[in-house]
Amino acid sequence: MAIVADGALKEILRHFPIKQCSYVFAYGSAVFLQKDQTPGKMLDLVFVVDDPIKWHTENLTMNRNHYSGLRRFGPKAITRIQERMACGVYYNPYCNVDNLTIKYGVISSASLEDDLRLWKHLYIAGRLHKPVLTLQSPTPALEEAMRKNHQTALRAVLLQEGIQMSKFDLYHGITELSYLGDTRMRFAENPKKTRNIVQPLINEFDRLYMPLVNETGIAKYTENGLVIQDTSPSVRFKLLMSLPNPLQISLAQQHCRDPRFFDIEEIMAELSYLPYLRLYIRTAISDVVRGASLLQTFQGILTAGVFKSIKYGLDKLKKRVQRKPSPPQELLPPPDVQQSEDKIRLIFQLKSPPFKKRGRMMSS
Repeated sequence: MAIVADGALKEILRHFPIKQCSYVFAYGSAVFLQKDQTPGKMLDLVFVVDDPIKWHTENLTMNRNHYSGLRRFGPKAITRIQERMACGVYYNPYCNVDNLTIKYGVISSASLEDDLRLWKHLYIAGRLHKPVLTLQSPTPALEEAMRKNHQTALRAVLLQEGIQMSKFDLYHGITELSYLGDTRMRFAENPKKTRNIVQPLINEFDRLYMPLVNETGIAKYTENGLVIQDTSPSVRFKLLMSLPNPLQISLAQQHCRDPRFFDIEEIMAELSYLPYLRLYIRTAISDVVRGASLLQTFQGILTAGVFKSIKYGLDKLKKRVQRKPSPPQELLPPPDVQQSEDKIRLIFQLKSPPFKKRGRMMSS
């Protein structure tokens, strides 16, 4: 459930060039209740725009004081920094609008769609793995790309898990993807951040992912709160082949196979048998997130200005220090019935023979 009424948030939009937007959403702990959250959160917004130069031109007229000293160089320079540095998003933090402190990002529709489909940065795409509050509906193209992003997140977690998992573990795994390798998690963020996000939002995660789980044909929810899946090599091969190409290339390189000389299907077929596939996948995603988080941090110093950047970092550290450890508790009750792998496979009535490894072949 959202903390702030969406009507109040939509009132904020009148202070921005909203007609130039193809999608607007709010996210984070100032919008959705998180476990053990502290008061005084900054509201996070993202404006997805078709023409960044035009949007920044209008926004500089409406909200010039939101920008750092870069405003002196004009909208073209701001857009160039947005598009060519870091993850394609430009943030203005600590902006006062209607007596609320907000941080808002601006990203082009093309850049967001690229990230949603290919996981080039997994920055805004990672935020969209989790429930967000839509303030302006996305275009059909963005909506389809967002669905693809959710499907990829689900498949990436299924490939890491065994034959059964709790709903919480599934949603925690999805939430965790965009924090793997994030440098901020070592220093400034709450180490329990991902768990604190998921616990109060189980119903919202259900609405996002339950239809997708049921559509896979290889996984399903049970009555006692578990998710069960087929983990045969043939199914894992199909999941691997559905991952974005940059991830496939990373997996191949970790497996000491150069995708320039080996067919990607051959490599994914080999990987589908590996017991340590989870490690490969987490490493591939961590590499993407680590690079993106470092670049975005450096860009933030430039776009927000030194003083706002220092304040932002200190606020994060302060929240981390002030948090008291919560007493341990069971997140979910244990399953009533322990089902064996054989019984679960009977549910799926698998009739197909196991996938056979193909010999390696070098392309000419």
